[in-house]
Amino acid sequence: MSTLSSAESTASSETFHLFSRLPTELRLQIWRESLPNMDSPALVPYQSGCWRPVPVSESDEESDFHQTHVEVEFRHDLLEHIRVKIPLTAVNHEARGAAFEWALKQGIEARYHEDRQCLIFLRPFDPMRDVIWFGQEVHEVFGKECWGLHQSLADPRQNVSVPINLGQFAVSELAFMDDPSMNFVIDTFHSFCADPIIMYVIVGEHPNFDVLNGDQTKVQPRWELWDIKRAKALVWNPSTARFDWGPGRQILQELAYQRILQVSQVITELIGTPMIGGNDHFEIRPVFSFKL
Repeated sequence: MSTLSSAESTASSETFHLFSRLPTELRLQIWRESLPNMDSPALVPYQSGCWRPVPVSESDEESDFHQTHVEVEFRHDLLEHIRVKIPLTAVNHEARGAAFEWALKQGIEARYHEDRQCLIFLRPFDPMRDVIWFGQEVHEVFGKECWGLHQSLADPRQNVSVPINLGQFAVSELAFMDDPSMNFVIDTFHSFCADPIIMYVIVGEHPNFDVLNGDQTKVQPRWELWDIKRAKALVWNPSTARFDWGPGRQILQELAYQRILQVSQVITELIGTPMIGGNDHFEIRPVFSFKL
């Protein structure tokens, strides 16, 4: 076969005009196989108002503690829903049907967006894969809410926050550049109690969410982490009771690595305390993020 004939054959196979003539069952299988097994992990901004009182049994209501204190817990189900882009819905009726079937199985909800005059797809935060993002604009808000100062809870009793039972959160590398921000990072790490606990340090461009002053009807943009495993990270070594640098490439300036190491030394003192004791898997991992 000549080079020209080969090129024409390749172009023809790439466009595949005969796709519509395939059996319906085979076409549907192709549409389904083109969809992922699960929507990829995403970053979700921390927002105020997600702390709620812990339900108390009748037998505990009369205890001395509950007479003077209210335990509050962080409810991740109250976080912003995550935008899911499903290009297959715009191909044709058949592909759209396969995409809707996939979305239903994934727990993804279709909503009509008035401003855009189109359907958008949203799913709730998944604690097993998604990551809470702490932008610098919410540092003070989180600090107050995490330690029991909740303007939305008009209860005269003292609020006591329960540790957040989630394992992944992210902060900007800028959070390591001054002492107040570093203290926030340490307090945040101290507030989580899952196993493992992974703190992502986002390098360069970081998510830009408007959760304090934005339009609540506006859908937040979708941000994801990138290069999660290739950069070197600090990993907790339970046998030596310290953080060690793992393998990988350096993506931060040397000063930032020194500041992260400084934070890890303070976190080392926290490991074993009642707040995060009992866990043996901690990581501080530099990564990149991107807007989808």
